Amino acid sequence: MSVETEWIRYGENGEYSGYVARMADVREPLPSVIVLQEIWGVDGHIQDVTRRIAKAGYVAFAPDLFSKDGFRQAGFEQDRIDEAKLFHNTIKPAQWADPEQRQAALASLPVQKRDQIESTLGKVFNTGGMLPDFTRQV
Repeated sequence: MSVETEWIRYGENGEYSGYVARMADVREPLPSVIVLQEIWGVDGHIQDVTRRIAKAGYVAFAPDLFSKDGFRQAGFEQDRIDEAKLFHNTIKPAQWADPEQRQAALASLPVQKRDQIESTLGKVFNTGGMLPDFTRQV
């Protein structure tokens, strides 16, 4: 059977979005799984995991913690994340979360590219500061 996928909006005012996958043509209730994103958000890998879980007979949903009102927040756009991932894969693990070592590795890049990558990595490595955005008190 094939899998249907779509990006959906949810929340009281549709302020959140996420990627959902389910078996096509199945209309009865199915068990559900929430797929949590990794540091890079709901990227191609997380979408693939979500589809594979759906093929196993579940409705799988991956909320995109970096989106608000249907759009990725500044610095978390997919092209910026992809660029940061490419750079990140060229440096040593010790340099990943250390701003000084990251800056030294970024120094060889053109200024605009360096600034964009540094901004995105700074945001990705500081998602703990976004905790109030990820949770809602009732």
